[in-house]
Amino acid sequence: MNSKLAVTKANSLLDARYRLNVQAQKLVLACLSKVDPRPDSTPLKEVRLSALEFSELMGIDIKNAHRELYKAADLLFKSTITLYENGEEIELYWIQEKAKKIKGDGAVRLVWSDRVLKYITQLKSNFTTYKLRNIANLQSAHSIRLYELLSRFNDKNFRNISLDGVVSENGK
Repeated sequence: MNSKLAVTKANSLLDARYRLNVQAQKLVLACLSKVDPRPDSTPLKEVRLSALEFSELMGIDIKNAHRELYKAADLLFKSTITLYENGEEIELYWIQEKAKKIKGDGAVRLVWSDRVLKYITQLKSNFTTYKLRNIANLQSAHSIRLYELLSRFNDKNFRNISLDGVVSENGK
């Protein structure tokens, strides 16, 4: 795996509610590692990921990578994200259309939804970046989410997370 690959998300997306299984989360994160989040970059709306890349990036046996990639892509199409912005609850989709399965290449093509692009591209502030390799070997969706939530506050030495999902940055 390329040890320099990184995932960057707006903090509001990090704190958002969504339910993805571990493979769908890994698909999103592998695709996000191909997106340039810098403010002066051109937003990358379409991302292509092969089963071989998925296998290498996430430590998935190549024999299972095609099936896992296609299943994860199908699940992603039906998945929503709930986040809060300016005191308002917003629900949006990860991808704009059903992932195209490129069978001859053993790959998928995802088209990010227009609403998600604002949380993954042209980020100027309030975002978190971590190395993709740090989650590659995690085996549950919960462990990946926990890693992300804790990464956001890596420099603060603590983070309170209540059971009802309300996050506190200052310990209150």
